[in-house]
Amino acid sequence: MLASKDIVSQMLSAVVTEQGAKSGLQGFIDYWIHTLSQNEFEVGCPILAVTVEQYISEDGTPNTPVQDRFLDIAKTAFEEWQAQVDDAGDYELIKV
Repeated sequence: MLASKDIVSQMLSAVVTEQGAKSGLQGFIDYWIHTLSQNEFEVGCPILAVTVEQYISEDGTPNTPVQDRFLDIAKTAFEEWQAQVDDAGDYELIKV
């Protein structure tokens, strides 16, 4: 999961540095839309997955300590990605 965070951070940093926050972020989103649709939504970012799904142990019970660790990694990743977009300078132009 940490490797995924680093890969996405490098991709996001490259596009927002090269294209600015608005265009870079739109390109980044378009990349993921294309990737997901071309792979029947069977690939994706594990960082996002841990924020929307509960981690279950092999015995079928929730594993809260592991889930908490995954959520800490996800929180750090989202904070890093937000800072990269903020640093690009034109993030205020992005409409959500």
